[in-house]
Amino acid sequence: MRVTTAKQLMYESDTLKRMLGLLSDENIYLKNKVTEILRTYFDQSLLEEIELFNNRFVREDILISLLRSDIAEMDDLLLKETFENVKAPGEIERNFRLIRNNVLNAEMQFEILKKDFAIYISEIYNPKWK
Repeated sequence: MRVTTAKQLMYESDTLKRMLGLLSDENIYLKNKVTEILRTYFDQSLLEEIELFNNRFVREDILISLLRSDIAEMDDLLLKETFENVKAPGEIERNFRLIRNNVLNAEMQFEILKKDFAIYISEIYNPKWK
């Protein structure tokens, strides 16, 4: 693999890891918000919907973990390619493209989740808007 391509893919890998780190941090914040809601505004009628949001946040954690694992596997392949001169640059680039698309899709879905949760929170804090 060309050194330039390998460096570009390593840089992209680091970028994707940072993106997943940010998603993870935001997900933790939202789960803490669920805890705060349950602690301060607990109402039995809120429980079902709060549980649905919490489950969506847990699924987001699982997705982030799977994507991190995919990136780690690609990093290993990239290191083998760089140091062992394995002839699979096309496969590595295709896999990175797939992982990049998966991370971007996860980011878009997470934005929808955050928006849905923000609307839900606004309804809890401002019940007159319902």
